[in-house]
Amino acid sequence: MVSNTALSCQPQLGQNFIEKIERSWTKEEMDQRTKSAIKHLSQFIPAFSHAEVGSKPLFGAQQIPGDDPTLRVAEVSFPTERYARCEIVKVSSVIDMIDAIIEQFIQLGFLDKSVQGERDFTYLKSLTEDKIVHSAQALCKERDYPLCLANRNVSDHQRQVH
Repeated sequence: MVSNTALSCQPQLGQNFIEKIERSWTKEEMDQRTKSAIKHLSQFIPAFSHAEVGSKPLFGAQQIPGDDPTLRVAEVSFPTERYARCEIVKVSSVIDMIDAIIEQFIQLGFLDKSVQGERDFTYLKSLTEDKIVHSAQALCKERDYPLCLANRNVSDHQRQVH
């Protein structure tokens, strides 16, 4: 963990991190970290258990929200009862975010406690693309946004034009 100082807005990395950036990961680090990631992801996508280490991982630094290093993956806050503010630093942490939102839904009575900790998300299987698009269109109308924002196949350029 590094942070900026009163003299510089750029955090100063330790020499060990600079060496890792310049020389990359060791083969042992690559294998261990990738195998660990494969094992973790396989809990949610069983077929992924057959994945293999393919190449060296990308590397870099993460900016975290606030001063709490435990929030380096995801932060969910509920400023009001029915509003969730989410900040995800790593996409692999989306499950942590979902768990926090599900817990809030349970507390509000929108979901039964039986779904807590469920990982197959069977309660989402009733969702269809048509239902999602219909709901998105309703939100667009309600908020006076262009309806094309609700369509799945709209390019970024089309979104900007409208």
